[in-house]
Amino acid sequence: FSALDAFTRSTLQDEVSLIASKQDLTMVIVTHDIDEAAAMADRVLIMSANPGHIVGEVRINLPYPRVRSSEAFSREREALMKTFDGLVGDNFVAPLEKEESTEKSKQEAA
Repeated sequence: FSALDAFTRSTLQDEVSLIASKQDLTMVIVTHDIDEAAAMADRVLIMSANPGHIVGEVRINLPYPRVRSSEAFSREREALMKTFDGLVGDNFVAPLEKEESTEKSKQEAA
């Protein structure tokens, strides 16, 4: 959903989640967006950077549709973010940063 404007993205996330919940469907969604994970998932698996390994799990215990402006949603999102930071946090290197770091190391070695 990342290529959509914020309003459309949020609406589609809510609709897809509600349909999956009502139909008792299982979905696997890969995202880099903490808000999207909190809005759409019942269970979030957190992966480490390269190589990717599952390093944690968070259960989101909220009914659908989820109200993003609610205190309950904010608490769940914050718990997810704290878990992510604790497990991956400083060890996370975005792909672009990793390439820049590798290039800088090569230049320093030369």
